[in-house]
Amino acid sequence: CRRGVRGRVPSHTTVVRSFDVFAMSERWLVSLPTRERSEEDVWRTLHVQNHEQEHAQCHPVDVPPLPVGTLDDLFGASDQLLKTCVSVEAALNRLKRVLGDFDPRAAESMAHVDVEGTRAETYLQHFAWNEAKYPSHKPIRETVEALHGLAMDTEDVLKTRSNEYMQCKGQLAGLLRKQTGSLAVRELSSLVPDDWVCESEHLTTLAVVVPRSDENEWMKSYETITELVVPRSAKKVIEDQESCLYTVTLFRKVEETFKRKARGEGYHVRDYTFEPNASHESKDRIAELQCTLNEKEAALEEWCRLALGEVLSVYMHLLVVQLFVESILRYGLPPSFTFGIVQPRKKHELQAQSVLAKACSNSTAKSLKSLIGKDSNAASGVDKMSLPYILLPLKL
Repeated sequence: CRRGVRGRVPSHTTVVRSFDVFAMSERWLVSLPTRERSEEDVWRTLHVQNHEQEHAQCHPVDVPPLPVGTLDDLFGASDQLLKTCVSVEAALNRLKRVLGDFDPRAAESMAHVDVEGTRAETYLQHFAWNEAKYPSHKPIRETVEALHGLAMDTEDVLKTRSNEYMQCKGQLAGLLRKQTGSLAVRELSSLVPDDWVCESEHLTTLAVVVPRSDENEWMKSYETITELVVPRSAKKVIEDQESCLYTVTLFRKVEETFKRKARGEGYHVRDYTFEPNASHESKDRIAELQCTLNEKEAALEEWCRLALGEVLSVYMHLLVVQLFVESILRYGLPPSFTFGIVQPRKKHELQAQSVLAKACSNSTAKSLKSLIGKDSNAASGVDKMSLPYILLPLKL
């Protein structure tokens, strides 16, 4: 059979309160049975209770008729939805982490994230099924697979974009390390003046890192490390806290011998090939990479905002489908329930649960406090099957 439910929510019973105590509080997606009480009566009770005591904001969710199928279809969809929602939650959190690297406040509150053309906060309060993207007449399993596929495609793009960004960032960091690291690893082209280097058919100039404690000994002995070293050719280029960098000129025929003996004396002969204008080229490369990195960062941040909105939409639609399936399995046929998004006031979660229970049936509300511990979190401190309604926490 193919049956569904479309919430008929009277506009005048929508519970909308505007006070800052709800900022950053948790949200629940709930399904309230309407077999014993009419949908209008359920929302009227929520409106009156919250108007008087301000325990929660409650917004109705209008759900189109979804195909029920067979009992096997529902059980299969229920298992599929549990796994799919976990997967999409993970994708949502990965997007938030990447966005948080650029804008921690936006990732935490999603205040500047748009979902289907509206701010995330407004979207959650006034969620409406996107019939154009997800036709409600299709089988539930097909809808779930389509939603999951969209989230996974987005995650694949995130991996590609993040890898490109991190690769560029790593290249820039590597070049900067060569500019600012120790003398043993720093880029020499930006340190050694061109006119200090002698490169000819017979002569070559080497760059030698000398420990500061051995500097005096170096100046006394470098001419005798091997023969054919140009006298008084050693010049100090730069020094740091640990070492000094010297250039020394010698004949090419003794280059390898000088390197070997210098290492034996505790000096580090850098592998260095003189290239005219290398210093300018290195600076240009750094500037180019920095510009590229800035562009990739801005593009990745903007894409993350858009992708976060898309995946949040997917997540909400999946939760609505899950709530629909669980409602059919819990309440039976014909469909008799209404959906809503509840945002309890901080430290009023238990009271909000009581209001929800009272809206379902006055008799069930009396025993709610015995189901939830005095200090328990209302969304996790109770056996959900003991509640007279279905509650799915929005893990945002």
